[in-house]
Amino acid sequence: MLRRRPLRKLAVGLLFGYVVLTALYVVGLTLIGVSRTSLPVARIVVPRANEIVMFSYLLITGGCVGSFLNVIAWRLPRGDRVTGHSSCPQCCHRLRARDIVPVFGWLWLEGRCRWCRLPIAARYPIVEAAVAISFALIGVVELCRLNLPYDTSPQFSLLLVSPAISVRVLITLAFHLLAVSIAWTLGLLRFDGAALPDRLLVWSGGVLVCSMITMPLVTIVPWQLTLPLRWPPGLWWDADTLGWSDQAVQAAVRLITALAAAGFWGRVLSRTLCPKADLKLSPLGSTTRRLIDLIATIAVIAIVVGWQATALVLTLASLLATRCVLQRFSIIVRGQRQSLDRDDPLARLAIACPIALVIALVTWRFWWHAFLWPEETASRTALLVTFLAVFCIPLWLQQTNPDHRDVPRSMDGS
Repeated sequence: MLRRRPLRKLAVGLLFGYVVLTALYVVGLTLIGVSRTSLPVARIVVPRANEIVMFSYLLITGGCVGSFLNVIAWRLPRGDRVTGHSSCPQCCHRLRARDIVPVFGWLWLEGRCRWCRLPIAARYPIVEAAVAISFALIGVVELCRLNLPYDTSPQFSLLLVSPAISVRVLITLAFHLLAVSIAWTLGLLRFDGAALPDRLLVWSGGVLVCSMITMPLVTIVPWQLTLPLRWPPGLWWDADTLGWSDQAVQAAVRLITALAAAGFWGRVLSRTLCPKADLKLSPLGSTTRRLIDLIATIAVIAIVVGWQATALVLTLASLLATRCVLQRFSIIVRGQRQSLDRDDPLARLAIACPIALVIALVTWRFWWHAFLWPEETASRTALLVTFLAVFCIPLWLQQTNPDHRDVPRSMDGS
């Protein structure tokens, strides 16, 4: 059955390899734990099994979210409803449930529609896999208390402690996963050359702003204000140390500085990404719309990591967006070879932003302990270096076609 179906072989190999690796993980750490401690085997195996279940659940959830984001990126620019059953972009035939299983559905169909046999772009499984990995990595480091903004001493042991799940941890994780999903959505739309819909920007901004107001401690920059005025604690989120007024002021300051940083860095990068944008003379022009979309993309990052670290994440995203890194990816995803002269650096930067945000969420504690992460107690040198790095982005992210206009592209590469 699988003799002449290499992608089906790949699907079976991936599934079998995942089972083998998870089994080796549990058995290997169990043997290490038995040799180093006197604990019973069950005491060591259970936490490892919990981690496998947790990681698998996050992978599956992320894959489903990635599949939905593909639908959003395909339908929103065309004015279609994002709800409803998935269908083939060529023959519009309704797909079966097993055909839309993240990654494996595309591999099992050999990248072609079951009905018309026309090719389906490789973009679908790539996005599903990328979002799945994003969810799994962020979930593991936060559920295991390796990267929590309010936890300065991670409570995690390699052999003894299972993931620490609490209401606070789950809310923090939900906020970060939601922010990453929004970043992926904006990046996919801009990668297709489509302007970000107003209703999407309003909904995304409302969700992030409301989340920050109600939970001001979820950003990964541990910036806390000391205020003389303390009302009686009114919110459970940090009622033991802060009053309601403190939380409200902190949330307001975080949001104002994040939005100001997004606008500032957007104007700095507009010289390269949309040089003809003019909010005063041409507020409704296509190039001005590109600037608004750029600022919105940066604002998601700024709200999550704070204004101090936005420059560092943008620099990382711009390095990922260089042609030598994303050119091959663009050819695979768009299904056609695109001339370098027609390349859009804003599209490359937009799709690199969610990747950089995930890396920041997963690794920030390491850089924070190394005094290299820009935050409220960072040295002036660290802040100055990251700020200057953004001004140097045009050196490796050049706009080759200043007259570039947004042209929607179909997801099947046509």
